[in-house]
Amino acid sequence: MSARTNPQVASTPTRLAAAALALLAISGCGGDFRPSPRLSGGGSISPLTDDSERSESPVASADGRWVAYGKREDKATRLILTDTHTGKERVTTTSLSDYPISMNSQASCVAFTSPDKAGADHSWLWDLANDKSAPIGPTTGSWEPDVCGDCQSVVFRAFKRGLQLLDRTNNSLITVAPESAEPAFHRISRDGRWVVYAELGSNKVKLWNRGTSTSATLPVEGASSLGISENGNIVLIGRSGKSAVVFDRTTKKLTHSPHAYTSVSLSADGSTVFGAVDVPGNVASEHDNRSRIEQWDLASTQVTVVTNDESAISGWSPYAVSSSQVVFSGDDMTLPEPRPIRIWRWQSRD
Repeated sequence: MSARTNPQVASTPTRLAAAALALLAISGCGGDFRPSPRLSGGGSISPLTDDSERSESPVASADGRWVAYGKREDKATRLILTDTHTGKERVTTTSLSDYPISMNSQASCVAFTSPDKAGADHSWLWDLANDKSAPIGPTTGSWEPDVCGDCQSVVFRAFKRGLQLLDRTNNSLITVAPESAEPAFHRISRDGRWVVYAELGSNKVKLWNRGTSTSATLPVEGASSLGISENGNIVLIGRSGKSAVVFDRTTKKLTHSPHAYTSVSLSADGSTVFGAVDVPGNVASEHDNRSRIEQWDLASTQVTVVTNDESAISGWSPYAVSSSQVVFSGDDMTLPEPRPIRIWRWQSRD
């Protein structure tokens, strides 16, 4: 995603000055990275990365301590795992393909897609306890692996084999959806019992029950991203440029988001959605659009703007750590062009 500019922030010197002071600690940072947080949306925002490279598409452990993301270096993208308590980083030697990263809730493994020398994609699993990474799945190729909570089940798209689930307890493969269905955007519940996926050919969204090995069609057409709660009761259907839809499996109720989100993420308990919203730019002053992060509470329907104007951050690609915490990619509007893309974390004060 390209760097974006906030016309409201850029046209207000006092806001920029205040935000710049808050980030003074990270100018030319060395090993100790402890910038002052910015207050926004009833909480605080802090940057988790401090270099000049592109850092994007973060995921996090359930407690928020461990954050994994892709970092663009020269012509390759590397997978970085950061301990946000100490600031220490671990880096894979393999490069990343342009698919989402997945980390289990306990931060014992990270799943990702990496190309081989011929350019074919393969799913990989990084065992963090042993610090070893290796390809998983068919040798003919697979991509976009997603792991459950204990890392014993991994679902991925396999070359000419459709959507597959790898049971690591016995190293067996289970077909979730055939190749003819053109499955995409798949996500597995934390308990490993449910998989939600879209069928590109039919434009349907389906929910697979591991106990019965059957898929049910949800009453929503089209998807650009998907999410599922830890017990499989709540499904989030992102539809780029349109309202997101939340489906409750127990009540069959559909709920539409108040705004059109470009990207969305569901908290593990299914109570909260974090979404990115494009904000129109100021054409008269030649500023481009920016993007803001919102928190949508499903029970109260309350929407909180996480990256408000005063935060001086343009954010996207949110990942819900919990109902009160989110990590995301974003531009620091206080810095001159070309601005680095950093990973940020917003934490509610509640």
